[in-house]
Amino acid sequence: AVVSTQSTGGGRKKQREVFVEQLKMAVKAGKPVVIHGRGADKEVFEVLKEMLPAEHKIHYHSYSGTASLALELAENFTNLYFGISGLVTYTPSDLTSVVKEIPFDRILIETDSPYLRPSCNWNVDRKDPRTNSPGMGIVIADAIAKLREISLDDVLMQARENVTEIYGI
Repeated sequence: AVVSTQSTGGGRKKQREVFVEQLKMAVKAGKPVVIHGRGADKEVFEVLKEMLPAEHKIHYHSYSGTASLALELAENFTNLYFGISGLVTYTPSDLTSVVKEIPFDRILIETDSPYLRPSCNWNVDRKDPRTNSPGMGIVIADAIAKLREISLDDVLMQARENVTEIYGI
């Protein structure tokens, strides 16, 4: 996990130091790494290449980078999975090309609830129709299915396999 500069109290240098230490702990413990690299994808990639074995399990939470970087990440890390959020339901979306190009067996469905609500007409909270929830995952899965021109069932089955593979659940 990338720690915000506010919580480390020391800017980018300190943030990198803390990140490196967290990666070392994950490798030592044999645990997957969850990355939230929004706005720092290339920098995160460089640290990952430096610190993690190519086969280490990585969950890139709410991936919002480019398709070319996603392909490079997937090529360098054989167990890296991309969290695809509700942003994929908006057009235009950079995630459209990411979802079409990354390996299908590397996709995770995320709602990032209560944030990044998919674009849809479902209201899960009568007081605040903008609310997101885990129940919105089906909307994201449906968007992935349409982009990849496959069935929703195929997306849901593969997503389940992917979660089992990375987290062992």
